[in-house]
Amino acid sequence: MQLWSDNATPEQKQKAVLDIKDLISFYKDGIEQLKFDWTPFNRKSHEVHNSVEGNIKHFFEMVYFQFKHSNRKAAAGRYSKWLSQFAMANFLKRRGPLGNTLCFSRSQLLFLTRLCVGANSTGKLRLTDLWVEFGKRGVAFDFESQKQIIKLFNKLNLIEKKSDSGDAQYVRAIF
Repeated sequence: MQLWSDNATPEQKQKAVLDIKDLISFYKDGIEQLKFDWTPFNRKSHEVHNSVEGNIKHFFEMVYFQFKHSNRKAAAGRYSKWLSQFAMANFLKRRGPLGNTLCFSRSQLLFLTRLCVGANSTGKLRLTDLWVEFGKRGVAFDFESQKQIIKLFNKLNLIEKKSDSGDAQYVRAIF
């Protein structure tokens, strides 16, 4: 899975790397004020990362290491429990014996669509590619849900049809 957009310029990628490195430094300095020893992590730490993905992974490993090797294990447990409760309260609905299902409000769906289409420099994205972009962001829709989303996009006049057969459909950017 790729985390960074192919449309980003080398300058944008370098700025993102520097921003993440600043975040890593800020976090590390804040935890050191709590008298945390980073020496074991630094010994097993990876080489300097020059990619966005590498720096994000390094930051995740740092946070995980800090929770695992400190007296903050309870905080890590509370955080994961809070994250599950947050997802259940905002994005999941109980569907009886079927378990939980993902539920988006209209504004959340449009926001996610804006993120997917906005990454494309042309201002529109092929409908089949939109489903792939949703998947990259951890959201997958079944066929029935896709039909309902297409209905909504048609109602909001966000679908451009390039052929009568319906093969070439594009979703326009939402502003």
